[in-house]
Amino acid sequence: MSIVIGVCGFSGAGKSTFCREMARRFRLPLLSTGEVVRREVVARGHALTPESIVRVSEEIRRETGRRFVRILEPDLRADFLAAPAVLLDCLREESDLLALREMSYRVVLVAVAAADDVRAARALTRSRPGDPTGTAGLQALQETERRLGVDRLVAGADHVLGNDGDLDSFLARSAAVVEEILGTADR
Repeated sequence: MSIVIGVCGFSGAGKSTFCREMARRFRLPLLSTGEVVRREVVARGHALTPESIVRVSEEIRRETGRRFVRILEPDLRADFLAAPAVLLDCLREESDLLALREMSYRVVLVAVAAADDVRAARALTRSRPGDPTGTAGLQALQETERRLGVDRLVAGADHVLGNDGDLDSFLARSAAVVEEILGTADR
């Protein structure tokens, strides 16, 4: 059975960097819950703003019985056909983890963590549509993430990768974790 490498952490910690680079290095499929939400925001006729992203995320949670990742089930099934693992960027709620397990996936949870000031600097310099553009928006996003339970997911992760230093070191440690996970795929 394939593995879902679920990635969690607060905004700006480096989850997407981890996922993009590990997908490239290990040739793994990558699914992004953020991209799914952005696609849904547009499909539902809304502008890509932080408020519409939160609103549509909540709509998806209601529609899936608080099991947000269920919206990804068709993609997960397709990506598992040929891959030893799928990277999932990112889990935000414990119910997401439970939903993956209910769908009979082996889930290894990897948390990416960074200090608040480091995350804030990163988050405010990236240019993804719908991301907060100021300190107040970033604080609101962090409160939403806390309410959803990101901190509990990080605390219960199988692997925690600190990302406060240089990128090369972070990616080397990340690759070692993914190699360990893939090495246990057959067990």
